[in-house]
Amino acid sequence: MKPTRLTFDGLRTFTSPVEVDFRHLCEDGLFAIVGPTGAGKSTILDAIFIALFGKAPRESKGTDFVNFGVEKAYVELDFETRRDGVVEGWRVRREWRRKRGRGSSETAVDATPDKVWLYRTEAGLVLMADKVTVLDQVVREDALGLDPDHFQRAVILPQGAFDKLLHAGPTDRAGLIGRIFNLDRFGEALSKQVTEWRAPLLVREAELKTLLGVTPATPELLGVATTMLEQAEAEAATASAVSELATTTVVALEGSDRAYQRLLVAEVEVARLEAERPELDTLRQSLRAAESAEPVVPLIVQLSGAKDREAQQGRALVEAQERQASATTAHRDAISSWEAVEAERGTNGPARDALIVRAREAKALDDQRRDELVMLQGHREELSRLEDAVRRMAVESEAATGALAVVEAELDRLALELSSLRTAPDERGRLGRLLGLCNDAERALASRLSAESVHAAETERATAADLALAELVKGVEACSAACVAANADPRLLFDAQLEQASLTAKQAERLSLSRVDAELTELTEAVRQRRGETETTTASVERAEEALRAAGVVRDELYTNVRRSRAREEELKAERDRLEVVAQGAALVHALHDGAPCPVCGALEHPAPAIATSELDQARAAHEAIVKQLDHEVSAQSSSNLTYNSAEKDQSHAMQLAAFATSRLDEAQTLLSRRQDEGTSVFEGRLEAEARASLLGDRETELAALVLGLDTSKVAFKVASSQRDVALAAFNLAESEAKVTRDRLVAASALERRAAELASEAVEPDQKARNAFEAAAEGQTRAEVHERAQDLVTRDVRCGDLEVRTVDVQSARQAASVAREAGNRASIDAAEARGRCLAARSSCEARCADLAARITERVPEGDPAVVLADTLEKKDKLDAEYVGRREASALATAELGRADEALPKQEELHRCRVSESKDSEEALLAALSTSGFEDATAARAAVMERASREKGAAKVGQWDRERSSAGGALEAARGVFQDASAVVDALESTAAPTAEGIALAKVQSEAAKGALGEAQAAVGRAKTELESLKRTQTSHARYQASLDALRPTIARADELSRAFRGKALEAYFASRYLRAILKTASQHLLRLTRDQYELCLQDDELCVRDHFDAGVIRKVSSLSGGESFLASLALSVALSDHIQHRGRVQFDFFFLDEGFGALDPDTLEVALNALEQLRGNHRTIGTISHVAAMQDRMPRRLVVSKAPPGGTATVTHEPSL
Repeated sequence: MKPTRLTFDGLRTFTSPVEVDFRHLCEDGLFAIVGPTGAGKSTILDAIFIALFGKAPRESKGTDFVNFGVEKAYVELDFETRRDGVVEGWRVRREWRRKRGRGSSETAVDATPDKVWLYRTEAGLVLMADKVTVLDQVVREDALGLDPDHFQRAVILPQGAFDKLLHAGPTDRAGLIGRIFNLDRFGEALSKQVTEWRAPLLVREAELKTLLGVTPATPELLGVATTMLEQAEAEAATASAVSELATTTVVALEGSDRAYQRLLVAEVEVARLEAERPELDTLRQSLRAAESAEPVVPLIVQLSGAKDREAQQGRALVEAQERQASATTAHRDAISSWEAVEAERGTNGPARDALIVRAREAKALDDQRRDELVMLQGHREELSRLEDAVRRMAVESEAATGALAVVEAELDRLALELSSLRTAPDERGRLGRLLGLCNDAERALASRLSAESVHAAETERATAADLALAELVKGVEACSAACVAANADPRLLFDAQLEQASLTAKQAERLSLSRVDAELTELTEAVRQRRGETETTTASVERAEEALRAAGVVRDELYTNVRRSRAREEELKAERDRLEVVAQGAALVHALHDGAPCPVCGALEHPAPAIATSELDQARAAHEAIVKQLDHEVSAQSSSNLTYNSAEKDQSHAMQLAAFATSRLDEAQTLLSRRQDEGTSVFEGRLEAEARASLLGDRETELAALVLGLDTSKVAFKVASSQRDVALAAFNLAESEAKVTRDRLVAASALERRAAELASEAVEPDQKARNAFEAAAEGQTRAEVHERAQDLVTRDVRCGDLEVRTVDVQSARQAASVAREAGNRASIDAAEARGRCLAARSSCEARCADLAARITERVPEGDPAVVLADTLEKKDKLDAEYVGRREASALATAELGRADEALPKQEELHRCRVSESKDSEEALLAALSTSGFEDATAARAAVMERASREKGAAKVGQWDRERSSAGGALEAARGVFQDASAVVDALESTAAPTAEGIALAKVQSEAAKGALGEAQAAVGRAKTELESLKRTQTSHARYQASLDALRPTIARADELSRAFRGKALEAYFASRYLRAILKTASQHLLRLTRDQYELCLQDDELCVRDHFDAGVIRKVSSLSGGESFLASLALSVALSDHIQHRGRVQFDFFFLDEGFGALDPDTLEVALNALEQLRGNHRTIGTISHVAAMQDRMPRRLVVSKAPPGGTATVTHEPSL
C-alpha cells in the first residue's frame, strides 16, 4: 500500500484546503514532515488514517479531529495497493458537517459524518461504495486486509504508539500476525471444515450398519425362486401358443366374413349400373346432336352481330352530319365576338394607360408623405422628452447645491469637536509612566500572594501524604494476612484430571448399557415382525389350497357338461341330416315333369315325401343351439383349466414364501437368544424392558450426580483460585501504592521547602514596587490612575472615529460638487438638443405640405392607391375577355376542321357494314345445308351449353368407368372369398364364418389372452422375486465392502478432528512466523546498535540479548528510551518486510512519527544510515521529526507552518513541485 495524493480541509489547525503530493515525496524512497512543535505535522499522518478508517489513531471515538471553527470538513486519499504483483488504484473520500438545530441558528458542537465515497481508479472512477458500513468493510477486507489497530502497528506508528508493537503481549502479537498472514484458516475455520467433512461419514457409517442388519438371501431360496421362474416360463409358452392359434382363427373368420360382404356389395353395384344404361344411351344421342350444331351457331351469332353493326353505323353517320352543321354555326359566332372586343380595346386603351402612370406617381409621393409624417411624430415626442429632462436637471442641480451646503456645515462641526478632544503629548507621557509603575506593583503583589498560596497547598499535600502512607502500611499488612489465608484454602487441593477420568469411565459404562438395550429392543421388534410375516404367509397357503380345491370341482363339472353336450350335438346332427335328405327328395320331385325319369333311381313315378318345412327348420335351430352351447362350454372348460393351473402356481408360491418367512423367524429368534445371553451379565440377569429402563435411569442419575459434583468442584477451585489471585493482586497493589505514596511524600516535602523559599523571595520585590508607585503618584491611588488611563483610551478612540468620519464627509462633499457640475452640464446639453429638435420639426412639416400638393395635381379625384387599383382591375378584365374570345375562336375553328374530316370516314364505314352483313348471311345458309338442320331455329335448339355438355360427357365417362370397375371388383371379390373359405377350412375350426361363429372365436381368443396374461404375470412375479433375492445378496456384499472402505477414512477424520481442535495449529504457525520476523528484526537491530542487541523469545516474552554483556538476556522493558526506539524500529521494519513478501497485500509505505529526539548524536547517525539503507525496493519510509540533523539528511521534505492567531496551518513541498 502506498499513498499517492492527499487533500483535506477542516482537520485540527488546517482550516483551508491542503494538498499533499506523495508521488513527489516518495520519489527518493525517504522523506520527512518537518515543522515547529504544535504546527500540525502529525495531522498529515492522522488524515491518512482518518480517510481509511473514519477515525483518528489518537482518539477512540468521536470527531474531535474536526476543527471547532468550521461547519464542514473533508479528507480525500488516493492510494495504490499491490497484490500478487498487480497494482490496484483506490480513492476514498469522507465528509463531516456540524448540523444546525431545526428553527435555531446555533451550530452543533460535534461534527457528524455526512457523505462517503470509495472508487477504483485503474480504468476511470468506478464507484465501489457510498455507505459507511460498506466502505469500511471493503477497505478493511479487500483493499488493505487489516483492521485499524493492526494497520497502526504494522504500517503507521503515530505519536504515543511507536513502541506498542515491541511491548505487546503474546495474545495481541498472535492476533496481529494471524490477521496479517491469514492464519485464521488454520484455526477454527479448518476445524469446522474437518467437522463438516466428518459428519456425513459418520451418518453413512450408521446407515451401512443398519442396512447390514437385514438377513441376506440364502442359496436355497435362490434355487426355489429359479425353479418357480422356469415353471412359469414353460406355462407362459404354452399359453402363448394357444393364444396365437385363437387369434389366427379369429382373423381368418373375420377375413372370410369381410370377403363375403364385399362379394355381395360388388353384385349389388353391378345390378345398379345396368339399371342406369337406358338413360345413358339417350344422353349419348343428345351429345352427338350438340356436337353437329356447334360449327353452325357461330355463324348465326356472326350474322346477328353484322346486322347490329350496320344499324349502329347508320346512326353514327347521321350524328356526324349534324355535328358538322353545328360546328359551322359556332365558328361564325366566335369570330364576330372576338372582333367586337378587339375594337373596344383600340378605342379606350391609351387614356387608360395614361391614368395608370399618373396614379402610380401619385402613390409614390403619398408613400413619401406618410414617411415624413412618421418622422414628424418622432420629432414631437423627442421634443417633449427633452423639455422634461431640462426641468429634471434644474431640480437635481438645486438639490446638489443644498447637499453641498449641509456637508460643509458637518465638516466645520467635526473640526471643532476634534480640537476639543486632543490631549497634550507631555501629559500623555506622564500618565503612561505612572500606569507602568502601577502595573509593576500589581504584578509583584500577585507573585507574592501566589507563592504564599502554593506554600500553603504544598504543606497541606505533604500532611495528607503522611496520613495516607500510615493507612497504606496497615493495608499491606492486612493483604499479606489475606494471602496466607487464601493459600491455605482446602478447595485448592481439587484434582480435575482424576475426577474427569472417573466421569469418563462412568460415561463409557452408561453408553455400553444403552447400546445393549437398543440392540435387544430392536431384535425383539424384529422377532415380532417376522412372526407376523410367518402367520400371514401361512394364511396365504391355506387360502391358496382352498382356491385350488374349488378350481378342481369347477373343472370336473365342466368336463361332464362338455361330454353330455357333445353326445346331444351328435344326435341332433343326425336328425338334421335325415330331414335334409328328405327335403332334397321333395325338391327333386317338384322339379321333375310327369313321365320324366328320375336322375337318381330312373323311376317314372315320383311320389312326394311326407315332410313339413317347419320340422326341418326346428331341427336346424336345435342343432345350431346345441353347437353354440357346446362352444361356450368348451371355452369355459379352457378357462377353468387355466384357473386351476394358476391356483396350483399360487399354492406353490405361497408355500415357498411361508418357508422363507419361517426361516427368517428362526434366524431372528436365534440372534435374539444370543443377544439375551450376552445382556444377562450386563443387566444383572434382569432383561425385561422395565428392568432395563430402571437400571439405565439409575446409571443416568449417578452420572448426573458425578457431573454436578465435578462442576461444583471446578467452580469451587476457580473461586478459591480467584480469591487467592485477588488477595495476591491486592497485596501487590497495596505494596505498590505504599511505595508510590512514600515517593509522593518525599516529593511533597521538597516542594514545600521550595514554596517557602519562593514566598520569602517575593516579599522584597513587592515592597520596592509599592514604594516606587507611591513616590510617582503624588497621592493618587491605583484605581484613579487606571481610571485616567481608561479615559485617555476612550478619548483616543473617539478621535479616531471623528477622523474617519471627517474623511467620509470630505468624500461626500467632493461627490456633491461633482454632481452639481454634472447637472449644470446636462441642462445646457438638453437645451441645445431641444433647439435642434424644433428646427427638424419645422422642416418636416414643410416637406409634407409640398408632397400633398403634388399628389392632388396628379390624381384630383381621390386616393391614388384606390384609383390605381380600379383602373388596373378594369384593364385586366378587358384583357382577359379579349384572350378568352380569341381562344374560343381558335377552338371553334379546330372543331369545324375535325367535323369536316369525320363525315367522309363515317360514310365509308357505313358502306363496309352493309357488305359485311351480306357475306355473313351467305355463309350461314351454306353451313345449314351442310349440317342437315332445316333452319337456324333447329340448330339453336340442338345446341347445349358448354357446362351441360361437359357434365353429360363426364357422366357418360364416369358410368363407363364405374361399370368396368364394378365388373373387376366382382371378379376379385369372388376370388378373395374362395381363398378365405379355403383358409377357414384348413384351420378345421368348429366355428362357422358367421357373426355368431366370429363372436364365439373372439370369446375363445380373449380367454386364451387372459390365460396368457396370467401366465406372464406369474413369470413377472417369479422374476421379481428372484431379482429381489439377487439384489439383496449383492447389496449386502456392497454394503459390507463400503463399510470396510469407509472405516479408514473415518479413523483419519477422527485423528484430524483431534489435531485441529482449538487454536493449537494456528498458534504453531503464528510462532513460526514470529520467529522468522524476529530473525529479520535482529539483523536490523544488530546493524542499528553496532552488533550489541539481538531480539529473542523467552517464556513467550520478547527479550533482547546483550552481546556487550556476555550475551545476557533481559526484557525489552529494561532498555533505555533510545534503545527501545531502535528495537521498535527494527521490529516494525522486519514486520513490513514479511508483510510485503508473505502477506495478502504488499505494503510499500512505512511511517515513523517522532522517536528520534531521544537518540544521542552517534545513535542518531546510525539510525539515519539504517533508514537510508532500508529505503528502495518499492518501499518508502516517511518520518516526522523536529531534529535538525534529521531534517537536513532527508532528500524530500514537507514543511508544515504553524497557524497564526485566527489563521490556518499551511504545507510546502521541498524541493518545490
